[in-house]
Amino acid sequence: MQEFLLFDKATSTGTKRLGVRGFDTAEIEVYGTATSANVRFKGASKSGIDRDRIGVNMADFNTSTSAAMGTVYQINIGGLDSLLLELSAVTGGNVSVTVRCF
Repeated sequence: MQEFLLFDKATSTGTKRLGVRGFDTAEIEVYGTATSANVRFKGASKSGIDRDRIGVNMADFNTSTSAAMGTVYQINIGGLDSLLLELSAVTGGNVSVTVRCF
């Protein structure tokens, strides 16, 4: 297992790419002081084209292509070269995003 801090108390939108070759699962945790935030999940394989990825919310097992504040999602990343996280909205504070790959 390896842990990566992709966004550290971010107050504005942005994107971060993480190389994930050799890992099977990513656990993405979204937390901070913001009243709301949205983090979209995308992945790219050999083609280099970013495509939406579906994650499973670990609290209720619902699926989505994005996460909100205070949630933890798991995504299948087997066969991907990279994972792209897009912080597409942040309101009323800051957001941190940690990714655990295993």
